[in-house]
Amino acid sequence: MKTDFNINRPRGFDYREEKFLVPLINEMEKLIKKTQTQYLYNTIKLNNKQRRELASLIIELAEDLHNNIGLWDSMEYYNKQLFNTPLPLFVKAKMR
Repeated sequence: MKTDFNINRPRGFDYREEKFLVPLINEMEKLIKKTQTQYLYNTIKLNNKQRRELASLIIELAEDLHNNIGLWDSMEYYNKQLFNTPLPLFVKAKMR
């Protein structure tokens, strides 16, 4: 399945990057599929389309973090503004 970067990319996206992202997405998709074989129940197994979408989201998030594009930063900023707390990924556990 070909990933269509036109859907979610801002103006000015450099399509030369696509040659690097697609192989990573393919590998992530294979990893997700392999991991699902270990699940005891089918209730959380993803179909091909869902696996592809999840793999794309994971790789594109990594691209955002790596290139400091700012999508994650803006989500963190608005979460702090709206809920007065950082996103759960970075919440530090309180020591008792």
